[in-house]
Amino acid sequence: MRGDLKIRKVRTASGATAVQVVQNKGTSRSFLKHIGSANDEHELELLLDEAKQYVETHCRQPNLFTDTDRKAPLASPISLPATPCLPVPENATSVGCRNSTLTTAA
Repeated sequence: MRGDLKIRKVRTASGATAVQVVQNKGTSRSFLKHIGSANDEHELELLLDEAKQYVETHCRQPNLFTDTDRKAPLASPISLPATPCLPVPENATSVGCRNSTLTTAA
């Protein structure tokens, strides 16, 4: 099988949520496996976990990010200290921004 297996949640006529594993082929979608139907959030989480295990075992391309949690927040950006500007000689022209200055002799 290819690496494009997807987990699909579908609302059924009875109001339950069906969990399915499908394979996308271009613009078409082929149904591979019905995992089950859930009537509450707890059952849905169990079925989604089972579907994830099915996808991992039947997918040819392994998941590169198995240890990461997609719901985890991203790390905060690193703040770098501002680089102080060097003094500009009187006979030079200054080009650049406040924290970095490129000087050229006139």
